[in-house]
Amino acid sequence: MQRVTKEIINRSLIPSSAAVIGTVLFTLIYNRSVAVGNPFWNDVAVWSGLIGMILCSFISPLIIYIFGFFKGAGFGERIIASLTAPVLKSFMILSSFFGIFSVGEVLLLLIHHCILAPVVFAFLEIGLASIVCHSVKKKRSGDAAARILFRRESVFLLIGIALFTIFFWRLGHFYYFWFLDLYIKLFG
Repeated sequence: MQRVTKEIINRSLIPSSAAVIGTVLFTLIYNRSVAVGNPFWNDVAVWSGLIGMILCSFISPLIIYIFGFFKGAGFGERIIASLTAPVLKSFMILSSFFGIFSVGEVLLLLIHHCILAPVVFAFLEIGLASIVCHSVKKKRSGDAAARILFRRESVFLLIGIALFTIFFWRLGHFYYFWFLDLYIKLFG
């Protein structure tokens, strides 16, 4: 039992915790950079915060999923570990609207493309990482019959592609105006 817990900590909890801590830290650096008076240090804070947020919130699912796969993490464990930082980032964005908008408006904001972006990218990355991992596993094992594309992880890739396409159809104007129309109909 203790060995299983230590393995879970090493292959899932540590990588997802690092991504979560990085997401919070770099978001704070980015958000507080406005208080830096020196233009050079302001630029350093802005760019380091932005790059760190991108790495921790948007790129970490790919790395965490691949790491977990090759360390023997189960399907659910890999998914949860990969989605932790993007879901947190989406919540952090959404939380800035608490107290400004009504509960209904905040709930509607859950489908705003800027708030869902980290999760959508994570879905894409989980699907792509699955293909990469299973391709490497297939090549290593020499099993010609191993399935690569039609796996349960492919659902994440399909959802990610579908949402990404909907969000950025016609440079994002289609979804944004649809969202605004829905907002006006609900909250006028």
